[in-house]
Amino acid sequence: MDNIHIDPAVLASLPPSMQLDLLVQMRESIIAENRQKYQKIKKV
Repeated sequence: MDNIHIDPAVLASLPPSMQLDLLVQMRESIIAENRQKYQKIKKV
């Protein structure tokens, strides 16, 4: 999954519920990415 990059001005213009959804998605993608990196390091 690609990192989601959102312009803060665009984010601020969205309704609060959409902001929350996007932030949760971003956080989940970062956690998944970090988990994959850790798994690769662990195998070495």
